Amino acid sequence: MRKLIKDVIDKDDAKQILKECSSGNHDFSHPIITKALQNIEEVVGKLGTNAPSYARVERRAPGHKWHKDTGSNNHMTWCNIGVSILLRKSVGPNKGLFKYKEPDQSYTQDEHYLNAIVHSSDQWHKVDESDIGRAVLLMFLT
Repeated sequence: MRKLIKDVIDKDDAKQILKECSSGNHDFSHPIITKALQNIEEVVGKLGTNAPSYARVERRAPGHKWHKDTGSNNHMTWCNIGVSILLRKSVGPNKGLFKYKEPDQSYTQDEHYLNAIVHSSDQWHKVDESDIGRAVLLMFLT
């Protein structure tokens, strides 16, 4: 399963998440994380948020190599659904393109910004290198 769900948060929400959830893992009690999750669930149905599910803000300029959301060493076999919401765009030539494999599909930062890319954990995906500024809200759900 793969879906792009538009406008799950707005610009003010993104700024607030970046300010209030800048490090570490978070549960789903933050009002903006809850709002995003509810907007996603309106499209895909109820999602599992019980532990060990979590959300986190990530700023990772090197990107991510090809992986599934069960973890590179199967350390997250509990994960059924992965979510990525772009909170802030990159400000250089490297934009952190989000890509799926088999079948190939990609999302530019303009397509990803404030929108949720949602997929089942069996989907191979990667994120290309990005320059300064790119930040995402990630959710890993049971």
